[in-house]
Order: sequence, then C-alpha cells, then structure tokens
Amino acid sequence: MSVQGLMTVPATERDVQWLTDALQEAIRLEWATIPPYLCAYWSLKDVEVNDDIRQTFRQILLQEMAHMGLGCNMLAGLGGTPNIYSENFTPRYPSELPGHVHEGLIVSLAGLSRDEAGNKEQVYQFMQIELPEHPLALRVRTGFATIGEFYDALSQTLADVNPTFSTDRQLTTTPPGRLRDLVVIHTVAEAQAAIDLIKRQGEGTSTSPFADGRRLAIAPERELAHYYRFGQIHAERKLQPDANAPTGWSFTGAPLPFPRPDDLYFVAEVPPGGYSDSDAFDREYTAMLKLLHDAWAVGDPQKLSDAIRRMNMDLTSKALALLNADIPSGTGNGIRGPDFRFLDH
Repeated sequence: MSVQGLMTVPATERDVQWLTDALQEAIRLEWATIPPYLCAYWSLKDVEVNDDIRQTFRQILLQEMAHMGLGCNMLAGLGGTPNIYSENFTPRYPSELPGHVHEGLIVSLAGLSRDEAGNKEQVYQFMQIELPEHPLALRVRTGFATIGEFYDALSQTLADVNPTFSTDRQLTTTPPGRLRDLVVIHTVAEAQAAIDLIKRQGEGTSTSPFADGRRLAIAPERELAHYYRFGQIHAERKLQPDANAPTGWSFTGAPLPFPRPDDLYFVAEVPPGGYSDSDAFDREYTAMLKLLHDAWAVGDPQKLSDAIRRMNMDLTSKALALLNADIPSGTGNGIRGPDFRFLDH
C-alpha cells in the first residue's frame, strides 16, 4: 500500500500489518533520495574548492543510508523482511517519490548543474524532498503531505499498537562509525527515537534547523538538517541566527560559492529508460541491492558492510568511468550519467 493509501486508514484500524507496510514504504522513501544525491555528489569534481559541498553530500548520504537501515531494523524487528532486491524497490527516474509523497514533485537524476553553470534547480529539488512542516529560513508550505507527517503517523501508531521487537535480524555496521546512527531497536520508545532522529536530521525541529534542537548557538555543521544544508548551497550563503528575520534564521552567513564550470561534470538529466552506456554501473548497482536485501533477510552484518563498500568504491568507480567517458546525452547539452536501473540478469 502506498504512503497516501496508508495515511487514509483510520488511526483506530492501524495494526502491526499497517506498521510493516508503512515501514517498507519508509525504506523505499529513504532509498529513493540516495540515487539523486549520489548523482549530484559525483558531478562535483574532486578538487579543493568543492570540499565543503562534497562534505555536505557525503554526510547527508551516510545519514540517509542509516535512516534506511533504521527502517530495515524496525521492519525486521517486527518479523518482516525488507524487500530491497526488486525492480519495484527503486524508482524509475524521473518520477515522483514512492507512495506519492510530495505529490507532483518529480525527482530526477542529474548533476548539480545540468546545461550551464549556476543552474541550481537540482539543489532546489532536494530542498523540496526534505521540506519541513514548518521551514524556519524560507516560508514555504504546500498542500501535500511531507515525509515528516508520514513519520509522525508511524510514530503514533507504534505507541497505539505497542508491538514487541525481535533483535534476531537487526544490523549495525563494523566499525560502528561507518553508519554511526544505525542502532538495534529493542522497544517502542527506541523505535520512536529512531523516527525522531530521521525527522530531525532531514528537517530540523520546529524551533531550530539543527538536528540536536540548538537555537542560540551554531551547532556542528553535520548537525544542520538536510533541508538547510541544501538551502545553503542554493542560497550560496551559510545559515545563521538573524534577529531581523521572522523565524530567527536566514541564509545570510559566510559565502558558499556555487561550483565553477571547470569544477563540475555537466551531467544531463537522465531520460526515462536511461542509457545502455550505464549497463556496467547498473549491474554493480543491482548487485549492491542484492547484498542489502540478503543482509536483512538473514541478519548478516558482513553483507551490509560489503554493500557499503561496493557503494563507496565499486559503484563510485563505475559512475566516474561513465562521467569521464564524456558521452553526449543526446537530449541537449551535458553528458550521460548513471541511471540506476535494476537489472535482473
């Protein structure tokens, strides 16, 4: 059942089956952000002037992986098996997010700049994915449900149903610092704390843009919620407290210049169906999904570590090989990038 369908079920009718269905959708939602963020990250050449923005993407990607893993742990704890090795698990970009969350928002695969320098459309798209219920730096509100509202419903249903959790197939990483936020879930309270962390790292809190809730002092950059970290890239300014702003925060801090043309791969938006040139990448991507699926199917932490290694090394190597091949997209300016297709052969 889709997120929109799950949200229409009356609260009094939500049970353990509702929770397992919701957690599978949460896992798909968290994963759906990773390919677009990776494409943007890979489009940033590994040069010193890009270090700040590349670090932003590295930290966000690790947190998104941990968020997906927390969903997998909760689902495994309730007796389910995350369905990851499936053609239906990963979106066929460009597409809406799974479950029609942020209905009408089309998420695409592209570099940070598509056809010309300074094109920040992709960054703005990422801001919409992470859109808080009450943005503190930009007054934006839409009529569709946010990811945070879905997580609120999931947390409340956990309290209402009060299920028990098994730890048999739940996973953490070795060393723990690889995904430091991925923990084993023993109780409903711990599950709710995990959901709260996912929300705060994506959106901030209702009074602070930081995941730890700080308001008066600037917390470490890694604690700044994803929405605001993308906002800094888009505004080309760091976020800072602002007594003159209605919410107390604004993008008026230190400059954060958008990458120059020479410091980017101009990766065009991947069209529906992708490219055959991406086949080698797609085979590696599909193999990584299989490792993730098997890891939680049997509770094997080594398979999880192997999947993370393949993303960091093998998948990155295949992506950069494609970008450096400099193949014209055929649909306008820009080159062909990885298309994240599921290949079951």
